[in-house]
Amino acid sequence: MDIVQLMFAFRGRINRKLFWLATLVLAVGYAIADVMAEAADESIAGLGFLTMIILVWPSLAVQTKRWHDRNKSGLWNLLCLVPIAGPIWAIIELGFQKGTPRANLYGSPLDARPSCDSQAWTPRVENPYIANKPEEPETVASGSSMSNSWRGR
Repeated sequence: MDIVQLMFAFRGRINRKLFWLATLVLAVGYAIADVMAEAADESIAGLGFLTMIILVWPSLAVQTKRWHDRNKSGLWNLLCLVPIAGPIWAIIELGFQKGTPRANLYGSPLDARPSCDSQAWTPRVENPYIANKPEEPETVASGSSMSNSWRGR
């Protein structure tokens, strides 16, 4: 995964290590933007404020990919809007809990090697109108009454 996909795309999954690395980079960016926003010069302060607004997109993208690794929707980012408990829960879940070890609804794990998992696991969707039964080969015993019943004998 390249840096552009990591910071700007909302699809895919990332592990905890990449999450913390991206969060550290974003935190440094926010700190620099905050210092700029507190500057006496209005143009530098405006640039700092604009930088903070721009950094919201990569923050949401990184968190969304981490929620995907936990097999949850990116809408779980809204959890951070709950005062005090929301951000604490998000930090614990995103930063300290492992993601799903196999492929989930959002793709394969980032660190999965093709040699270990050559066939990607996809969730089986059950359709109530189609029987999902494996086909069994027909065995017909010769000379039995069952084998000739279809002929009317």
